Amino acid sequence: MNSERLWVVVFSLTSALVGLAAGVLLTLELRPQPVERGAFADYQQLLEESFELEPIRVRELHYLLERYHYDIESVKARNAAAVEPELRQLGLNLRGAIRNFVIPPSKRAEFDQLANGAGNADSKRSQNAG
Repeated sequence: MNSERLWVVVFSLTSALVGLAAGVLLTLELRPQPVERGAFADYQQLLEESFELEPIRVRELHYLLERYHYDIESVKARNAAAVEPELRQLGLNLRGAIRNFVIPPSKRAEFDQLANGAGNADSKRSQNAG
């Protein structure tokens, strides 16, 4: 085998391997990542379905719930018995932020009913089914 043919074969194999590696890396990069379920995933899903939230509002809701979870954990790290009023205030602040920044204005009255306990999720589902 002459020297030129050897180098052509080596170059061809090297190019093929580089192409294969690039394809694998690109496939891994473009593959959809699994969605992380946060601490309040069920509540987030309930709000998404109940109010048919747009993707940008879903991201805002996720951020607010993650921040709320962080705040709760930091308060709990302190004295748990003495922090109940602070936890209650954090919950009220979260409710206000979700109402004002996530829920569309046309659906805020419905959210108020849900948040105040009048809109039970099970009764809402049975109404939709029937």
